[in-house]
Amino acid sequence: MNAHNYEYTITNGHCDCGTAVGQGDAKQSEVKELAEHIKGLQNIRDIKWVCIAKKWWDDNIEEKQTIHIDDIDLPHFLANVKEKRLYKIQMFRKCY
Repeated sequence: MNAHNYEYTITNGHCDCGTAVGQGDAKQSEVKELAEHIKGLQNIRDIKWVCIAKKWWDDNIEEKQTIHIDDIDLPHFLANVKEKRLYKIQMFRKCY
């Protein structure tokens, strides 16, 4: 495995079935915890993005969307992710 490419699931099981992500409730503790975890990743040196996709293993990604972490309310975003879509959350610092 390339030391710079890692894949993770957001739950402890072999799949993310039943996760609160994408269920529309930003107040769910699971959504809040994931949002805090993702925000904490910004402290990793040279991190550029985090990708999230909600899909069944045999489904194809139908749409891709790129957003910057500073432009979203992360818990609300995570609660409302759509299936079969790949989200690329940019983590780098914006220069204004």
